[in-house]
Amino acid sequence: MMTDHIAVPSDPKRNIIIVVGVVLAINLAIAGIFATRSTTSTTDLPTAIQELFPARDNVVQTQSAVGIRLDKDWTGELTLDGTALPVDQYEPNGIDIGRIFWKPGSGQEFSVLRPGNHTLMIHYWPRKEGPGGTNDLTFSWNFKAA
Repeated sequence: MMTDHIAVPSDPKRNIIIVVGVVLAINLAIAGIFATRSTTSTTDLPTAIQELFPARDNVVQTQSAVGIRLDKDWTGELTLDGTALPVDQYEPNGIDIGRIFWKPGSGQEFSVLRPGNHTLMIHYWPRKEGPGGTNDLTFSWNFKAA
């Protein structure tokens, strides 16, 4: 028994369109994955800490606000490169709900974040206990200013 093989001509334009479509779909999928990632919070943070600003090892401008978002039942104080940042210099909006931010500028502890590496530390505690209790904690992370 003999079968006839019929050769189907290949359309190069059709093949190019298919390849471009597949490559485009893959790139959109990758972009979608990265777009849903949070840059300020990670799964390995202590329970009371919700977000770091900036996130670990991120680069910020020398005039950027830095700080942390704690669970609403916690509060704390910031230290930048070993220097305690005065509480009266924190951004007042949000402190009552765990948003503790400080921004360099005129009249602040630092007028700018010097370019280079920095360490930000939060000393934090449950609101109901106040500082100096048995549940006082600290957490530090690094970032860079440029």
